[in-house]
Amino acid sequence: MKAVSASQDIAIGVDIGGSKTAIGIVDRGSGTVLHGTLVPTPPRGRTGAAFLEDIASTATRMAERFDKPRPLGIGICELIDRDGEIASSHRIDITRQQIRDAFHDFGDVAVDSDIRAAASAEALFGHGRGRGHWIYVNAGTGIASVLMNGAECYVGAHGWVYSLGMSPVDLSLPEMAGSVLVEEVSGGSGLVALAQRRGLQVNAVHELTAAAGSGSQDAIAVLAAGGRVLGSALALLVNTLDPEAIIIGGGVVADSGPYWNNLVAAVRQHVWHQPAKGVPVLRSALSNQAGLIGAALAPRPAFAVSPASAAARS
Repeated sequence: MKAVSASQDIAIGVDIGGSKTAIGIVDRGSGTVLHGTLVPTPPRGRTGAAFLEDIASTATRMAERFDKPRPLGIGICELIDRDGEIASSHRIDITRQQIRDAFHDFGDVAVDSDIRAAASAEALFGHGRGRGHWIYVNAGTGIASVLMNGAECYVGAHGWVYSLGMSPVDLSLPEMAGSVLVEEVSGGSGLVALAQRRGLQVNAVHELTAAAGSGSQDAIAVLAAGGRVLGSALALLVNTLDPEAIIIGGGVVADSGPYWNNLVAAVRQHVWHQPAKGVPVLRSALSNQAGLIGAALAPRPAFAVSPASAAARS
């Protein structure tokens, strides 16, 4: 673990993702992760109280390193409404009360959606710094996006504005009949499922990427299709919102290859206005740590999602 100065603004972040959960100590002044650990996120239906108690125990052990209480924030890959309540259970089936019960030693824990948390971190410490009107996208187990105005996330009327991956798309792939969701083709779980339908023996995106790197045409085709679908969806956002940049985080875009190359090509192809075709499409400067850093930022008043802060925004 890196040395910690008593003057540092330290917080603990918990980033609950679709396939893994990151827990770490973050210097909020610099956006540096001083210490962190990863644990698997259990399958849906097993992410209730027992799972939260396990990660709360890990967070408590981290907090014991310090001589005074440290704030803790949690990012979850679900919708968080304007009252700070968890408004969906697509992948993670937990409640705000279960979080209060598990993390009772930390007092009033700040909770936010993982996409808002990651975008907030990117705004302060990554490629979003100094930008005015931009879009942050997470391409991980699932797909989500958020419109940013500087460092402020657009939350919409109810806080349900991040569901890009749940939008339908029509495909002509033989494995996918009719209309499916962007996430089912472009998200990590969808890519793996599609690869398995083609007979590939892969269980994770990095295995699929490795197979493509070894010349598997089926792996290349799956990754290329996923990139094209997400790129087309992002072009729709560009045509609609006219951002100055698109910044993409998440494990699916960690490396160059068929997915990333086809994503960028699809954005360029489907953006209508010729000057807008040059919109920068960038990988997150914070990579897979954006969600963890953003979760640690959540206890700050500017990022906390609580009934009081929601009322103040209304």
